Amino acid sequence: MFLLCAFIYVTLSTSQRRDSELSSKLAKSNDSIAAINNKLISIVERGEKNGYNYIKYSNGDAVVWRKYTWNTDVSVSWYGLYFASSKAVDFPFTFKEAPLIIVSPGTTNELYWMGVNEVSTTGYKLTAYSVKKGMCYSQGNMLIIGKWK
Repeated sequence: MFLLCAFIYVTLSTSQRRDSELSSKLAKSNDSIAAINNKLISIVERGEKNGYNYIKYSNGDAVVWRKYTWNTDVSVSWYGLYFASSKAVDFPFTFKEAPLIIVSPGTTNELYWMGVNEVSTTGYKLTAYSVKKGMCYSQGNMLIIGKWK
């Protein structure tokens, strides 16, 4: 009987010690996972708004893109070129600071290029330029990168 009691005691104390060690290792593993999660960048939001597609990331970065089409009269003379009055364009959300905007021309039968100015946290002004005067069907592929938080 004594041997049976001693065996049960040893088994229980060994089991409790193992449980304690496992709990300690599990807590350390959870801390390691939390540290890794803090370094990962994840997608917080993805969507479409006002013709834009966008992705917001957990580190505060945002990437926005769209194809912008504009049928406009390029008639204001400027150093042998012509341009259209700037058109105000809003972002799909407010940025924390003015973002970087990259514009590349889309495919049309017109000879033109586009530029942006007066970039703010809420939008920008778009201008179309051409070597010929008159109506111009312009397309711009817009890539906008900035901080949303």
